[in-house]
Amino acid sequence: MSIIIFHGNHTVESRESLLDEISKKQSQGLHISKLEAKQLTTSLLEAELGSNSLFDSAKCIVIEELHSLPTSKKREDLISLINSSPSDVLLWEKKKLTASQLKKFPNSVDRVHTISTTLFSWLDSLGSSASSEKKIRLLHTAIKQDGAQFCFLMLARQTRLLLTSIDGGQIAGAPFVQTKLKKQAHFFSEGELLGLHKKLLKIDTEQKTSTATLKLDQELDMLTLAM
Repeated sequence: MSIIIFHGNHTVESRESLLDEISKKQSQGLHISKLEAKQLTTSLLEAELGSNSLFDSAKCIVIEELHSLPTSKKREDLISLINSSPSDVLLWEKKKLTASQLKKFPNSVDRVHTISTTLFSWLDSLGSSASSEKKIRLLHTAIKQDGAQFCFLMLARQTRLLLTSIDGGQIAGAPFVQTKLKKQAHFFSEGELLGLHKKLLKIDTEQKTSTATLKLDQELDMLTLAM
């Protein structure tokens, strides 16, 4: 029995890591059983752990977002069952777990995937008085560390947050994050951000339909230079 925990704020990378591990388990002949924590009960997990798949093949249980459940006896009971599981268990979380949360899985393998600080520095530089050379340098480092696709996704997210800030909408997050977004939003007009959002949708469509004339990292270069 083995327990592997995939967590961290780099959800794209952690998801890919999870899928790679699932493929390895399948190639080893294990039957994969996927469960969502929000629909999970102790009796359901007990039944899943105790049941056999067709032909009595070994099993691997995949549980997503266990720690999205509130702290409760139910969650503690589920953790206890996981730790005593005769089957392999893969846990995926969309956030980084704390040291105390990880300690509850003493025999687990920890695979944390976090977003680089450079990516956030690049996003923060957009619209500012920083030189084009600096912005491009930050972008290229972020692409190397986090990948062009994830940088693109984060730019789309940043654009939506800036539009929300301009419109006076509520933004979730720490106060310093909200303050930083409001400050950055002053560098743009609503029309500019709406135009950027439209451009991002166009790029996304072209990349997915293989009709793009530029690679995604080249598109990011162009967008960064324009900001």
